Amino acid sequence: MLKYLGITIKTESREGEVVESVKIVAADDILYCESVDNAVRLYLKGASSYIELEYKPQKGRDVEGVSLVEAINNALISAAETTWTQATSNIIVPPGLLIVSFSIKQVTSESFKL
Repeated sequence: MLKYLGITIKTESREGEVVESVKIVAADDILYCESVDNAVRLYLKGASSYIELEYKPQKGRDVEGVSLVEAINNALISAAETTWTQATSNIIVPPGLLIVSFSIKQVTSESFKL
């Protein structure tokens, strides 16, 4: 049964209001994820691309991308363990962290920094 991850993105409009949107990704398509700089990358199976989630810690909070990677892994585990009637598993973003952008990028030699 195909499961999906719900990713909530929060951005600020020109008027200063926070705009919330939800992106849906097929959980079966995710090969692995890693934290890089101020982003988390979700590498996709059978593709030469990845999803990049840029994040921003809220003022006064000491939160890192590793916490977001753990939240994504927990959502993947939850998606695998739930019944077919619960098709979407939402990523519970750690307190003090905002996902501010969602983009799809091509894998290049620069993508793999050792």
